[in-house]
Amino acid sequence: MEKDKKSIIIVEKEMGLTHKEFYHKISRLLENTTYLQIDNKIKFEIEGKKIDIILGKEDIRILSVSARLPMTRVKIVFYGFEQIGVDKFVRRFNLRFLKGGG
Repeated sequence: MEKDKKSIIIVEKEMGLTHKEFYHKISRLLENTTYLQIDNKIKFEIEGKKIDIILGKEDIRILSVSARLPMTRVKIVFYGFEQIGVDKFVRRFNLRFLKGGG
């Protein structure tokens, strides 16, 4: 009999940053966690469970004729996590990537 596959939970976000900005800030999120970056994918483990962060292509969000902002779609794939663990990681992710207003 085949073992049940572990659950996969996917969280998708649109973030107002470039890939360069994302890679600059990822170390703040992962702190001492070892990760592997392959192209636009970052792979790592937390408490023995795997997470992949996949960056979509960079785009521009046009707010008005003179206001344009960078935009990148981000997919976070959780393998074997309960929803509470996903929520905890996403809260931390959001705090680390928070931009201050002016």
